[in-house]
Amino acid sequence: MTPDRLTFSRQSERRTSDDKLRDQLEFIASRSLSSSRGRGWAYEIGPIEAEMVLSAWLFTSWIRFYRTREIDPAREHEQRIEINGWAAASGFNARFGNKPWTTKLVDNPTPKTVPEFTMIDESQDDSTGIVDPLDDEDLVSLASISRIKQGGFYDHLYGRDSQVRILLSSIQAACDSNLVNRFHSLLHGPPGSAKTDILLSTSRLLTQARVSHLVIDATTSTGAGIRKALLDEDAILPDVIIVEEIEKVSKEAMHPLLGIMDERGTISQFNSRRTASRKVPALVLASANDYDLLSRTESGALLSRFSNEIYCPRPDRSILSKILMREIGKVKGGDPAWIEPALVFCYDERKITDPRMLKRICLCGKERLLSGEYQKDLAVTMRIPVSSPAPTVNLEMFK
Repeated sequence: MTPDRLTFSRQSERRTSDDKLRDQLEFIASRSLSSSRGRGWAYEIGPIEAEMVLSAWLFTSWIRFYRTREIDPAREHEQRIEINGWAAASGFNARFGNKPWTTKLVDNPTPKTVPEFTMIDESQDDSTGIVDPLDDEDLVSLASISRIKQGGFYDHLYGRDSQVRILLSSIQAACDSNLVNRFHSLLHGPPGSAKTDILLSTSRLLTQARVSHLVIDATTSTGAGIRKALLDEDAILPDVIIVEEIEKVSKEAMHPLLGIMDERGTISQFNSRRTASRKVPALVLASANDYDLLSRTESGALLSRFSNEIYCPRPDRSILSKILMREIGKVKGGDPAWIEPALVFCYDERKITDPRMLKRICLCGKERLLSGEYQKDLAVTMRIPVSSPAPTVNLEMFK
């Protein structure tokens, strides 16, 4: 059977780079062959053609799906119809906003329902901040996404499924109401309870969804900086604002957040040099280590705007064991036998539950944890006094 080409076209007021257009077509093609339906198939993408049509750019290209090994022609025809349908639906993905890639399907199969936007973690970098502002036509509004799914963005976290689901439900509520229902969410709890990890994973999810969002570190941000990021004429307004350690936000920086988070959703600036006001109906997601301090800040005005409070406790022993196993897997020559003596010394004897401290003790102590020598050094050097000397560990129990 002769492989067919699907011709795709897209219109835009701007001349988008060929590299960016090719990335979009790669997304369509790879999504069409994802899961079991793509087994035994591959694809080829043609050159990008661009021309001006009625004061707008028209971009065209083609995708060719082909078998890498022979099968029954009738079965190949069935698979091709299914793949073509997915290709057509993927062209209407939320990441393309109101400028979809359209195609005329071969054999005119029944049009597929546009699939929900399933976000899979394809990038493990720790980049944060505003989504690439260079080309705002690549951004989509939060309201244009039909369904938020967590994908693989939170798979590295243990014991935080409920917190993640509650957080994503507030994002979904904003999606469903075109940001009318903004149930601002606060992750609070002691340090080391994965609050920052959850927020940064959410930032990566939003980045792949191409939703404009702003990440603010409250310990270093100023009110002037926040206003500049949102009031400049060329600023791309975020649909979501993520604030780390919000209880440490300065009084100067707090006033812009108060205006954004209330029902007005407005940020304003009034001084001798400039008078400006702008609607910023953004959903705010934040973390706080010191809940009591936040409750006293501005007489509780900031805390009162978080209708969705999500408590994150320290992990229990079983979860700490999983965390240490994950970290040991990243180390060359890592040995799971290090985990139990680290837990005995920290969790059982000294009630240390901060995963960061356990990680340090486990990955620095290594084999010396098995003999008990590292525990003896810790007992001498730790700031918190200990009631008894570190025990000698029986090596037989770890074999």
